[in-house]
Amino acid sequence: MDRIQIPTNSRFEFEIRHSWRTRNFFEMALRDLKGRKFAQGLVVLAMALPSIAMAYPELTRHGSVSCTTCHLSPAGGGALTIYGRSMSREILSRWGGPNEERVLHGLLGRDLDQKLDDLGLRLGGNVRGLQSHRENSRVRQGQFFLMQADLKLGVELEEWVAYLSAGEVENPRSSEPRRTLNSSEHWVMWRPSTETQQWGVRGGRFPLTFGGLQADHTLSVRKLMSLGLSSARTSLEISGAGEEQTWQLGVSMPASGSPRDEEERALAARVDRGWSKSWRAGASLWRGELRDGSRVAGSFHALGSWKEVGLKPYLQVESLHLLRRRDQLADVVSHAMLLRNGLELTRGLFGILQIQHERGDVQLHASEVNRYGLGLQVFPRPHFEIYGLWHRVHRPFASLDTWSDEAFAVFHYYL
Repeated sequence: MDRIQIPTNSRFEFEIRHSWRTRNFFEMALRDLKGRKFAQGLVVLAMALPSIAMAYPELTRHGSVSCTTCHLSPAGGGALTIYGRSMSREILSRWGGPNEERVLHGLLGRDLDQKLDDLGLRLGGNVRGLQSHRENSRVRQGQFFLMQADLKLGVELEEWVAYLSAGEVENPRSSEPRRTLNSSEHWVMWRPSTETQQWGVRGGRFPLTFGGLQADHTLSVRKLMSLGLSSARTSLEISGAGEEQTWQLGVSMPASGSPRDEEERALAARVDRGWSKSWRAGASLWRGELRDGSRVAGSFHALGSWKEVGLKPYLQVESLHLLRRRDQLADVVSHAMLLRNGLELTRGLFGILQIQHERGDVQLHASEVNRYGLGLQVFPRPHFEIYGLWHRVHRPFASLDTWSDEAFAVFHYYL
């Protein structure tokens, strides 16, 4: 495949998306485990999923201000365009051969791969495991488990897209039994386009779009909203993407027989605007009705990079404010903040520095937690990644163990 140059103009990005919108591949990605607290440093080397990293907002360092530059979904993640697949080899991976970024590393052959593409069939699958570690003066524990093993099928016909994932997902913190052949996400989308705008109407089971779209769901700004493995719901969403601005408006509702933690009727709105080729900012609003009350949340985010500088540093700032009301109980106000900085140490190797602050209840000092993290992301070849992060955790008002260590490493492979 010929090398594809990175677009440096937002209009050029839209033209590429529009002209290639009938030739999309699916990244095989499910969202990270929610609410995990892990410990002590891990040596990080690895292999997982370039496409899941391509859901990371820090790709603004390469001029990708809009998620739909690389992804079919208006929220990023999930389905990849041809341009997105090419980025996994041309930009993210340290090494890679011709056509290696394609399904099954290109082993289907160019002719068969092209036939599948012409028919609108997108095939794939992924396997993901997680190693965790937590340590303080009283506890030292670790765990490895298979987070995900599934297959994906997408069908793309003109202005219509259908998507289904089926396989096994494990969440050790869930009280529900482990399920196999579980469809974590399935939806149909109609996506008409004009010369300057791409629209979308999507219905099915998927997570509502909220916040800075960071793929790491252990972050406080995601965890307090329970935006993790179980955040997909029966949803309907409309969206728009233009040269400088994107927006999503969606509603979700519990299906018949839904688990208790999915019994929420929610409305989510998000708008995001770029003010240069590599900087953007936006806001989100969430309103949900629960079995025993309601919740309202607001989120603000800003993200950008200095791609002219040698290590292409990027900066992400996000804040979350959440009001939870329970029947016959006092209101609870929570907030969280994220400050993340990253460096492209060399092609395929990224360093991460981040600070997190959260209070589960702003009136309860003991709920305050601050995390100071170091991490690495490694992309040796297309289809492989490891993402590892270590946190030094400070609970300033805890009676015991005010300092502790948490860490995790995610190993990911996709077809």
